[in-house]
Amino acid sequence: MNPLRLSPASLHRALGAWRDTLGGEPLHRELAERLRLLILDGRLPLGARLPSERALAEELGLSRTTVASAYDALRASGHAASRQGSGTVATLPGPALIPSKPLAEAGLVDLSRASLPASRLVPPALRTAAEELPTFLSGTGYDLRGLPHLRAKIARHYTERGLPTRPEQVMVTLGAQHAIHLLAAALLRPGDRALVEAPTYPHAAEALRLAGARLVTTPVVSTRPSPPDDGVPGPGARVAAGGGGAGGHAERGAAANAAADAGSAAGLVGPTSPVPDGWDAEQFAATLRRATPALAYLMPVRHNPTGSSMSRATRAAVLAAARDSGTILVIDETTASLDLSGVGPGDAFGDDVDATAAGVVRASETPTNPRGLGRRAAASVVHLGSLGKLFWGGLRVGWIRAEPEIVERCIAARPAHDLGTPVVEQLAAAHLLDAWDEAVAERAEQLRASASALSRLASEHMPGWVVPPVEGGLAAWAVLPHAASSALAIAAREHGVLIPAGPWFGVDGGAFERFVRIPVTVGVEELERAIPALGAAWAEVSSHLGMGPAGPGRAVELV
Repeated sequence: MNPLRLSPASLHRALGAWRDTLGGEPLHRELAERLRLLILDGRLPLGARLPSERALAEELGLSRTTVASAYDALRASGHAASRQGSGTVATLPGPALIPSKPLAEAGLVDLSRASLPASRLVPPALRTAAEELPTFLSGTGYDLRGLPHLRAKIARHYTERGLPTRPEQVMVTLGAQHAIHLLAAALLRPGDRALVEAPTYPHAAEALRLAGARLVTTPVVSTRPSPPDDGVPGPGARVAAGGGGAGGHAERGAAANAAADAGSAAGLVGPTSPVPDGWDAEQFAATLRRATPALAYLMPVRHNPTGSSMSRATRAAVLAAARDSGTILVIDETTASLDLSGVGPGDAFGDDVDATAAGVVRASETPTNPRGLGRRAAASVVHLGSLGKLFWGGLRVGWIRAEPEIVERCIAARPAHDLGTPVVEQLAAAHLLDAWDEAVAERAEQLRASASALSRLASEHMPGWVVPPVEGGLAAWAVLPHAASSALAIAAREHGVLIPAGPWFGVDGGAFERFVRIPVTVGVEELERAIPALGAAWAEVSSHLGMGPAGPGRAVELV
């Protein structure tokens, strides 16, 4: 298979304003370090063919010698390889170059993953599942659909949240990421448009791209304070999460995102914002009318990474817009139950919950979809759920809740990926679903402690940052004083912290340099190590930028 070829222009966009964050190192080292970061956090796919030295040098306005030296440095560190007929391709270091110790043993704090250790409810559920397993050993163990009694419990879970659901509307998967891959395979054709939020969950965007989708974006803003136009944190403003313009195309969104990152008026949402919950419903509807995406992937409750949640009014407007455009809404609720109040996600997003408020056309009245789906399925809402975030990521059980026609399409697409979810894990999942509310309360207590620690530590070690208080979800979507998130990620590694740069959560490579995600899932002790180190790394970056530390009165805003 031919490797993915990166054009000089696309790589330039992914690099962003890298020359604005030079740290006094030779130019070729700075370029190599930024390329290495793009490879490590997945923005440059493994095996992708890098532009030729001459072409990239012309695009970046550098000498060919500088680019050649940067490529040499990548090859020396194992992050690139020269292959006959394929030029220079992105790679990861081989075993000899990868540290043999786990990150914790190597003294590194890993903030790249926002996930919790296993709930105390998991061990007894697994023990009970092991005791029940012999009953199922007379069967083949292969099941594309999922155990009937587990699907019935998942259906009841939605029915109790106001969304009547039958077991035939449920398919058990190997987690939510697997569910996204199956839906993309079942519902998308190469060249179809798919809408994602900006910022978004990176692996969801990756799955849609792998299915051949062309991504369009709609912005999500964190409903928390942000710096005004002068870059000095001030109360009452909101954090602009960036994203593509109203047109939504990722390729055309880079300029808008760069403007947002620079702190322009277009990128900052004031206290009189028409999007108090983080989503601009009018812009969303305009994007659907213009782009007519086949599906829209949304995280409307405790959005990752901003933590925002849609209001009932916005949900109704989004549902109406999707009905009008024939766009299938894929609602990811994997983080919805991570609420510091311990209350949980509330009503489910869907027809029976939001349609009356929206005054929308019912699915049965919607024109037949050109993708061959029936009328009801063509304008439906698909839900994704998982046990991974609430109970444990090592328990690979998720599900799709959809119209039966969509479920059947996913089942037909599944054998190319796998042949079913392990029975013992499904048995454990059935018991854990009965303890859902107990797990919500347990996680709320854990996250409250970490969120409180983050607020305290940020005020001590992060002058000039805007670190919003965490009310739910996985993390704080923090705003930096300057657009240098990638430079921070590079410097943080030298201070013992692994953290993804803000652009990792975008789809065009150059956005969100003003932002960084700080998870509250790592625990208080890890935060007490990580936050001072991040503060020191930022001081180093600021010094290289020539900005210096925040001045008097510019302490971190924690509102």
